Amino acid sequence: MKTIIKRLSVIIVVVLFFSCSSDSASDAPVVKTRVKITRIDVASTPNSNGAFYWDSSTDNPDLYIKCYDEIGTLAASSTTLWNYVPTSSNPFSVTFTTPISTTDLINTILKVQVWDDDSDNNPTGLNPNDKMGEVPFYISDYTTGTNKYPNYAVKGDGNGTVVTLYFTWE
Repeated sequence: MKTIIKRLSVIIVVVLFFSCSSDSASDAPVVKTRVKITRIDVASTPNSNGAFYWDSSTDNPDLYIKCYDEIGTLAASSTTLWNYVPTSSNPFSVTFTTPISTTDLINTILKVQVWDDDSDNNPTGLNPNDKMGEVPFYISDYTTGTNKYPNYAVKGDGNGTVVTLYFTWE
C-alpha cells in the first residue's frame, strides 16, 4: 500500500510539474520591427511669417508637404492644396498609397515640412515658395513607455504648425 501511494505521489508531482506553465511566449511583450506612416494631417499653420501673410490678406496659403529623413533624403511629398487654411476639424490630409516605411526604430527622424506654394503668383521667379513650418518626429519616442506603438502622434513646432502622423506597426 505504501508503495502504491508513493508511486501515485511521484506520478502526481511529475504530472503537475510538467503541466504547470511558466511565462509562456504568449505572455512575452510583442516587439515591433517596422513602422509605416500611412497618413499625415496638418491641423494648423501660422497665419504669417511674422511680418507678412503667406500670400495676401485676401488669399490663403497654398499648402503642400515634404517629408525628409534624418539624413535629408526626401521620403515623400504631396501635391498642392490651393487657397487653404487647415483646422483640427478640417485638416490638410495626405494619405500615402505607398506608406513611408522604416525598420530603424531607434535612429529614424521624419521631418514634416509644410510649404506655401507661390508658383501661381510668381511670374518672374523672384517669389520662391515659403516654408511655413517643420515638425520633427523621432520614431524612437513611440517605441517605449506606457503608450508605445500608438496609432497616431500629434506634434507641433512651437510656432503654429501642428502635424499628426498615422502609424501602422509591424
